[in-house]
Amino acid sequence: MSENIYSFLSDNLPAPFPSLASLRVAHSELLKRHREAGHQPELFIEVENFIQRGQATGALLFEDEDRWACQSMLDYWGTVLYRFNSETVDAALAEFNPELAPKLEDKDCPYIGLYAFREGDHKLFFGRARLIQESVGRLQLGRFLGMVGPSGSGKSSIAMGGLLPDLQAGALPGSENWRYFPPLAPGSDPLANLARHLLPDDIAPTQRSDWVASAIAGFRTQPDHLTKLVAQSGAQPYVLLVDQFEEVFTLCDNSEIQRSFIENLLCLVQTATPKHIVILTMRSDFGAFIAKIPQLQSLFEQATVRVTPLNASELREAIEKPAELVGLKYESGVVDALLQDILGEPAGLPLLQFTLLKLWENRKRNLVTLESYHRLGGGRLALARSADTLYHRLIPQDQTTLKRLLLRLVRPSHLEITSNRVRLEVLKKIGEDPDRVERVLNKLIKDRLVRLTRGEAPEDTQVEIAHEALIRNWPMLVDWLEEERAQITIRRRLEAKAAEWVRLGRGTSGLLDEIQLREAEQWLKSQSASDLGYDESLSALAQESRRAIKKVKHDEMVAKQHRVRQLLYVLVALSLLLIVSVASAAYAFQKHATAWSAQESAEDQRKVAEDQRKVAEKALEPVINFSAVFSAEKLITGSSCSGGRNDEFICRTWQFIERTYALGDEGSQVLAPKFGRAISKRQCLQSCSRPITREWSQLRR
Repeated sequence: MSENIYSFLSDNLPAPFPSLASLRVAHSELLKRHREAGHQPELFIEVENFIQRGQATGALLFEDEDRWACQSMLDYWGTVLYRFNSETVDAALAEFNPELAPKLEDKDCPYIGLYAFREGDHKLFFGRARLIQESVGRLQLGRFLGMVGPSGSGKSSIAMGGLLPDLQAGALPGSENWRYFPPLAPGSDPLANLARHLLPDDIAPTQRSDWVASAIAGFRTQPDHLTKLVAQSGAQPYVLLVDQFEEVFTLCDNSEIQRSFIENLLCLVQTATPKHIVILTMRSDFGAFIAKIPQLQSLFEQATVRVTPLNASELREAIEKPAELVGLKYESGVVDALLQDILGEPAGLPLLQFTLLKLWENRKRNLVTLESYHRLGGGRLALARSADTLYHRLIPQDQTTLKRLLLRLVRPSHLEITSNRVRLEVLKKIGEDPDRVERVLNKLIKDRLVRLTRGEAPEDTQVEIAHEALIRNWPMLVDWLEEERAQITIRRRLEAKAAEWVRLGRGTSGLLDEIQLREAEQWLKSQSASDLGYDESLSALAQESRRAIKKVKHDEMVAKQHRVRQLLYVLVALSLLLIVSVASAAYAFQKHATAWSAQESAEDQRKVAEDQRKVAEKALEPVINFSAVFSAEKLITGSSCSGGRNDEFICRTWQFIERTYALGDEGSQVLAPKFGRAISKRQCLQSCSRPITREWSQLRR
């Protein structure tokens, strides 16, 4: 308690209670002791002390309802003292003095802003008792629970800040002994995130990547691989909470991965023993995707809790109950104005929590004033005005960095733009000064616009937008996204190729072709790339693809040159062959022409010889006829002729000899068939002349 209270009140008076709630606790304890001890003098000393502290507390209470409640308790104990000693006790409350209100520490903030409630925030989570009770009842009947509601309805907070802590506290028989792992967000690679989620603590750091890769392969090929891994870690039932289940469809484009992830979840639920539990939170506008998976749809139909917006009384509880825990007060009219602004708002809960956070930061000691509420812009505009205030407080260079950071922290899908978790190390390499990036990022974290999640190793630390309500409710960011929507889509597509290349081992598989590389290089050189930032693997992919394409072109050029040389060799060989062929053909043609000419000459000679033979045959026809009559064989063999016919024979024979001599060789060729053998002119003449000479000599004698 501050020293102002002690100076304002008498030094003899005890310190006031810090809040009406603490006064009520002391009142209850005093009542219990009074019932047990009766009218003991020692008790009435404590009663007098309680009344004095209660009177002093009046200086801290400004709401009439609180003052009346406190005054009624003081009046009760004043009456008890009067009955004990018949003396009237002044139990009137001190007047409210704003300067005496306790100064609350920043660390005691009872609101979390845009963040979702988690298990550690359970004591601050109010307003959802009805839905939590319904969820527990569903799990009593089955082992699957789907929590479905619109964006900003508080699904994640109910599951993590309400349901899980209640189960851990024993809301179901034996549930305090179940195994609970941190909530799992599917992300763009659900199987990889699931594998990392189950990574045993005793795996050496150098072996973790291999273990994760092996688990992913198991998920792809075995629907019960998740069940086997869970069984290896213990025999107690396992509770798996998959938060933002719609990311399986919005961020993951691989249907095989989607199918494997869902099949492993279904198999885990259907295992006979132990009875594992799967809890899914999902936005209601993605129900159509569930309808495509009959088994999953059946589970949703049997065990779905519809997360509806908070009603007025639940909203009031969510505002006032956390404030009471730390002694925070609201000026009359603030809570009613908040209810009026938030009721019916689609993303009501994150806007409410952010507004409450900003009201806490603008409190006066322990009081939230109506003036502060209006200055912030109320429940609907507090987020946008706070973001604008932060932006305009920055120097121009930091404003540019803030824009690039936020654009880097969003991810467009085929349905909408959502938050994107990015490693801190990647954000520091977006082309800006790392110190400036860190400075601006710290301001965003301090203002609860982005969230920093530390990993097991420094390089695993991730940053994300605190809630998608910022994406939809800050007009400046909405305008930036509209300007860069097409470029963000290109970045997402290129980074998906880079992620696939990395998954395949950064080798030749997954490289860009020339058209894709041209697009990537043009985008990397654009201003949008500088504004949006990109994963370093994309630049590495472009460089490796360029080297690969250059190598391919070089190899093609070398191969082309080799082919040209081979073609030249072939052409030279063909040319030589052609020359030889032409020469051979010319020679053959010449030879053929010579032979043809010789053949024609021989034919001509044959014809001439034939003509001469015919002439000779005609000329020799009388002789031949004569020799046939008188037997040429007798003439040739030398037989003599007798009779009167010798003269005629001799005369004809001379004629034959003369004609044969005149014909030359042609005559012998004509006679050859007649003699039965080839005969020359000389032989013919000699053969014929001898008998004729003998006959002639005989005639002369």
